[in-house]
Amino acid sequence: MLLGQRINYLRTARGWSLRELGERAGGLSKGYLHNIENVDVTPSIATLEKIASAFDMTVSELIGEQGRELTTTEAALLDAFRSGDTLGAIRIIMACELAT
Repeated sequence: MLLGQRINYLRTARGWSLRELGERAGGLSKGYLHNIENVDVTPSIATLEKIASAFDMTVSELIGEQGRELTTTEAALLDAFRSGDTLGAIRIIMACELAT
């Protein structure tokens, strides 16, 4: 399940609208959350933290990766996001897409 699909699933399972999730996630806009759910944008770590907090879970739980070691590529991507290197993150994602 993609991250956007997981967020949509968690939100609808709770009966929340996009607006309600946005309010619970520190004021994220309905439009931005819609874009995340439809995989039109990649949220920052800070945004993932807000969304995870709204669901009363950790980012690891939100992305469904708890208890698993990160691959080298996943670690590099996470480092790129944490350092604010959006272009580097895009390059990593594109390399993964080309490899599949």
